[in-house]
Amino acid sequence: IDRDNVTQDDVNPLLMLPGKTPGVASFVKYQSYLNFLIQDMHNFTLKYRITRAWAGHLPSGYRLGVLGVMALDEADICMSAIFPFRNRIDEFEFVHSSYKFIIGFAFRVSSESSDSSASLLAPLHTSVWISLILTMLIILIVELTVRIIFIVYKFSFSGSTAKDFVDIMGALCQQGIDPIPRNIVQRIIILFTLFLAFFLYNYYTSSVVGVLLSTPVKGPTTVEELLGSSYMFSFDDVGYHRILFREKKTPIVGKIYEKKMIGVKRGPKDLPMYTDIFSAVPFIKSGKWAYHCDLTEAYSAVAKTFTDYEICDLRTVCGLFPIFYLQAILPKFSQYKELMKIAFMHLQEVGFVKRALTIYQIEKPDCLSGISVFAVGFQAVSGAFYVLILGMCLSLLILVGEILWKNLKEKEVKILINLWPKFRQRNRGNFNGFKLKAVAIIDRDNVTEADVNHLMELPGKTPGITNFVKFQSHLNLYLLEIYNFTVSYRIARAWTGRLPSGHKLGFIGILSRGEVDMAMAAAIYVPDRKDDCDFVHTSYRAIFGFVFRVTSDSSASEASLMAPLHRDVWTSLFVTIFIILLVGLLVRGIYFFTKLSVSGSTSRDFVDIFAALCQQGIDPMPRNVVQRIIVLMMLIMAFFLYNYYTSSVVGVLLSTPVKGPRNIEEIVASSYKLSVDDTSFHRVIFRERKTSNVERIYDKIIRLKRGPTDLPMYAPISTAIPFIKSGRWAWHSELTESFSTIAKNLNALEICDLRTTSGLYESAYDNEFAVLPKFSQYKEMMKISFMWLHETGFVKRGLTIYRSEKPECFSGISVFAVGFQAVSAAFYVLIAGMCLPSGIVLKN
Repeated sequence: IDRDNVTQDDVNPLLMLPGKTPGVASFVKYQSYLNFLIQDMHNFTLKYRITRAWAGHLPSGYRLGVLGVMALDEADICMSAIFPFRNRIDEFEFVHSSYKFIIGFAFRVSSESSDSSASLLAPLHTSVWISLILTMLIILIVELTVRIIFIVYKFSFSGSTAKDFVDIMGALCQQGIDPIPRNIVQRIIILFTLFLAFFLYNYYTSSVVGVLLSTPVKGPTTVEELLGSSYMFSFDDVGYHRILFREKKTPIVGKIYEKKMIGVKRGPKDLPMYTDIFSAVPFIKSGKWAYHCDLTEAYSAVAKTFTDYEICDLRTVCGLFPIFYLQAILPKFSQYKELMKIAFMHLQEVGFVKRALTIYQIEKPDCLSGISVFAVGFQAVSGAFYVLILGMCLSLLILVGEILWKNLKEKEVKILINLWPKFRQRNRGNFNGFKLKAVAIIDRDNVTEADVNHLMELPGKTPGITNFVKFQSHLNLYLLEIYNFTVSYRIARAWTGRLPSGHKLGFIGILSRGEVDMAMAAAIYVPDRKDDCDFVHTSYRAIFGFVFRVTSDSSASEASLMAPLHRDVWTSLFVTIFIILLVGLLVRGIYFFTKLSVSGSTSRDFVDIFAALCQQGIDPMPRNVVQRIIVLMMLIMAFFLYNYYTSSVVGVLLSTPVKGPRNIEEIVASSYKLSVDDTSFHRVIFRERKTSNVERIYDKIIRLKRGPTDLPMYAPISTAIPFIKSGRWAWHSELTESFSTIAKNLNALEICDLRTTSGLYESAYDNEFAVLPKFSQYKEMMKISFMWLHETGFVKRGLTIYRSEKPECFSGISVFAVGFQAVSAAFYVLIAGMCLPSGIVLKN
């Protein structure tokens, strides 16, 4: 007990005092509490020897403190736990460990604005607002000074003094200025005021949004970070802290002593180097002090004095002491060793140790408050003011330069004028109506050159023309207007192909031979095409895949009480009830003719069966075993049906929508019938069948027996729509050109059931490129032109028109019916139950 004038009679009251007691550590009270319980258990008394420290040595080597008394065997038991250092194992008997000694710094992260000031001014520090007001005053003074100078020198100057004030406030509030000042000096002042407002708005909104979205401010997380912070240090007034700084065994302790202890001037109102927790709590609350102590003692004081907001700002950092489980000790070779070990074990088993820990080892109080607003300091936003000061200096320099310029001009000194070069707008390339040859890919009969532009400009999906072909033609028409050229078309019906002689066919073949100047279609990038053409621009990402609908036989409009179970389940249930009634009548007739005892009546049987089905109970219970079994099996069947009914409804409400097949393997294994878009690249891919996925899909399509009312192997989107809606067909196409047609033909509920999966083309072949013949003279010109279209937004506009996204689901929840197969077990149980009473009837 580290306090003056403590006698034997004072020990017990001091050790039993609740809360923190000066001079008595919490773990000493904890150990004493357990020793008092053992005293009651074994009926002995205590005579105390009081020490003021745990350990120490005289120059002669004589041991001091608690450890000295115990090492010299001058006491039988110790009322304090100690640190379990290795060099103490040979001197003492360690008999019990349960108190986790966590010692560290406790501090608060906070701002100088209190929690109650979370107003519009809170996100910026008071110093920032004061600086802003002073800055605006300076700007107005500078503006007036500039106006006076311009009037004196008879310079042209727009507006008025009142207009200057309005302009500055308008710039600060980011509201714009109309009309814009004609004078350069005024423009620069307004420009840098806008800069200031821009930075301040950034920090203001970031402060608010950051507090709302981010985790609370952590503050320093290590002793090194805390040492480098602005926090001042104080330590609990206990012996082990004085020993720590007297010995300074670790570098970090030496640094703290030099920088935060003797290196800090402490005023009369500051915390001393060593103090108690009660004196330290107000300084911890201020957010400027870090207090080192046994954290369980700090938590108790903090919980009583801090508000909810302040508790949320509390942080701790450990590091000067290792985290130990403190040990109860006895003198070496003590005769009480085994007795005390057993006693401590008994206390642990019956819960007294846990009770003692609850009393003396307080946990960190929980944060139960809302969000605190942390103000941004002046240092964080000082850059905005520096930018403004720079702008003001620049505007004043320009003013001085204009004055000198006017004086020089009045003296008719010839100087160089027109310092700013005049840039003329670069004339665009002009082909003067020159005709270029272009290849267009249109897979339909009897298309002439005159039809091409008309077909390319048709809205929506056009048979024989893919949307990425229309998209590329759309961009090429912009180039036609920019460079003033005309186009003559050559029409191809396929992208590529070869004759047995090796002659290349189709779109790629025409380009590879240089028979045209440009292409009115984009092409998929394939490595072996690099020798045939130049790829100059990519922006259209084609997505190939299957589109299908997940659905049930009950339509979405039938979301009634009967929807969770399939129609065949309800039919089976009604038929089953009818059969049960017939069986009940048959049993009653057999019992009547054989003169066996049977309870109730025919109408009573009818009521009992429906009560069992509705899970309402039966009173009185039938006395006959056969009747009881019939009712029991009805209850079991009703139990299963109710389970599936409620699970179907709850499952739809809580689970994600039905996904359906997600890849080629699952679509092949599913019950969906397959068809593909009527385009030439589908015919080519099925003819060549280069990948295993294509082979599997082709096998499934070929094996399918198609009736006159089924989809053919190749079908356009207009034909495929009703089959997709039916929920039995999956249709493969370039999805972005199909979504617009699908969105027009499916209702909101059907769109929610729409699913897509990966397709026959690999993702590496999704990007479509604008192409030119190899070594084309127009290559660089076209590259620059497509880049310009991209920068000015024409490419994005083309994508908006021709590349549709999957329509969004805006409907409610569809109820998917449970099929008969899922609930058939309930009926099988009932059938088994009916067979059992039939056997009993025959036996009787």
